[in-house]
Amino acid sequence: MNRYLVGGAVRDGLLQRAPRERDWVVVGSSEQEMLEAGFVRVGQSFPVFLHPRTREQHALARGESKTGRGHRGFSTWTEGVTLEDDLRRRDLTVNAMAMDESGRLIDPWGGERDIGDRVLRHVSNAFGEDPLRVYRVARFAAELPGFRVAPETLALLQSMAPGLEELSGERVWNELNRAADAPEPARFFEVLLEGHVAADWFGLLDLPRLIELVRRRSLSGDAVFGAMGYLQGESRYGSCRSRLVRERLRPFGDSNSENPVSLTLNRLRAPSRTRELAGDVEAFSICRLWMGEFAPGSGSTATFVLDFLEKGVGALRPGDRFAHALKVVVQLTDVCETQWRCLVESLRAIRPQGSSGEAARRSIRDQRLAVLEHAVDPNLLWTEGW
Repeated sequence: MNRYLVGGAVRDGLLQRAPRERDWVVVGSSEQEMLEAGFVRVGQSFPVFLHPRTREQHALARGESKTGRGHRGFSTWTEGVTLEDDLRRRDLTVNAMAMDESGRLIDPWGGERDIGDRVLRHVSNAFGEDPLRVYRVARFAAELPGFRVAPETLALLQSMAPGLEELSGERVWNELNRAADAPEPARFFEVLLEGHVAADWFGLLDLPRLIELVRRRSLSGDAVFGAMGYLQGESRYGSCRSRLVRERLRPFGDSNSENPVSLTLNRLRAPSRTRELAGDVEAFSICRLWMGEFAPGSGSTATFVLDFLEKGVGALRPGDRFAHALKVVVQLTDVCETQWRCLVESLRAIRPQGSSGEAARRSIRDQRLAVLEHAVDPNLLWTEGW
């Protein structure tokens, strides 16, 4: 039995980065021998084992061929497969290196050279058999600052566009979500545009504007999805302004309404918290733009802000939904987080005075409006000076 460290751990070592995990390939062994050595099998479609002491993943070297649609449409085998055979089936040259237990680098496909040149290049045309690799390349571009995608790989991505509809939303979401937490999230979308493969899953979004906002504000994590909602709010305000003038107290619709952002996130099966966040930040965006329509201290302003807090972002309900959205909005625009928090806490603290039912609800709303009529200046709500 010979084992080799492979993939991201080798790549990250050459980049002098701490690896997220260490995966191994085992050559010259069998499932029975692995089990007898104390390894625990965890893989279903092909043999993957956990080391009995370190719990690191070990997989038998395998070959594979495309036999059907989707990520399950592959046949695999392990008998007689060499280390080079195993590395050949991997996606990018920078991920197709191995290291033996003495520390000797094994690099049959030029991964070390491409790391030096900061290039993401596919290993072979077998890359095109798995459409998810389109989004993996985009995610690696986000995770590896300064790396560009080789022209021949971009051309291969474009040729894979017809197969992208085979993918499940969950698998695409996983790549997008990991890219959002990477050092350069905007690169994920840039690579999709460069490869002309953005239309299938992200064609409803205004990617150039999103890329510009993410870069300008140095956004990452949840703020990337908040940025989608923020731009949607600006777009909605601009296209529906005349209607909002007529219905100024009802500008905040259902956060699950069918707009480009919600449709995209729903199709990706994004978590409900992410979809809710995008809707809440959209409401913040509309609120910021629309408040300029009111005179300072007017009753219309108070009613509007209360409608925003109650219907737009659920700020007066228990839980951290409002705080989550506000934290993202602070990264997107000029707003004082402390002042918004204080305002919401003061409104939450209001209690009915000697009434119940509908009378209690009217009493609470009237008291909240009284607070807002004296507290809210639309010229200051979005600055540190409020």
